[in-house]
Amino acid sequence: MKVKVGKFLFDTNHIPVMLVLSEQDKANIAAMDPEANSFCSFPDGFDHKAVQNWMGDEDVVQVNSPEDLERMFMPSPKLALPPSISGKTDKSLEDLDDTVHG
Repeated sequence: MKVKVGKFLFDTNHIPVMLVLSEQDKANIAAMDPEANSFCSFPDGFDHKAVQNWMGDEDVVQVNSPEDLERMFMPSPKLALPPSISGKTDKSLEDLDDTVHG
């Protein structure tokens, strides 16, 4: 199974995923055509054509390991800058702001 959330595609062959289904979700899935292979849930008011386009969009970020998740959700504490900008190669984002704005 693969689960798409925004631009991220989670593959359950590589990373655990849990779906929490409402009673309505279960009824909708049970009523699916046997040939269908995808189910999409979205808030009321969303444009149906936009949702269909999103479902078909193959420009995704594959999430295939716990390390991929860590890279996605853990902010990088350091920003490497070329020495010509910072005089150093290891400065924080706050230092960069000080360097640019004085």
